[in-house]
Amino acid sequence: MGSLVNVKEATVITPSDQTPSSVLSLSALDSQLFLRFTIEYLLVYSPVSDPVSLSDRLKCIRPPHVP
Repeated sequence: MGSLVNVKEATVITPSDQTPSSVLSLSALDSQLFLRFTIEYLLVYSPVSDPVSLSDRLKCIRPPHVP
């Protein structure tokens, strides 16, 4: 069963830390040989009074190795 989502604004949230210069190994999901498809997902949050605050919190939990 699908849902309809109307996007009013999209924001790319980057990690708060610098990307390390060392080589990092793939995650368990990325290294599965049998996966022949991409996994896409959409995170939907309830409205907040301060969207900058939500963005700052998401930056803190984002892994630093994601460019």
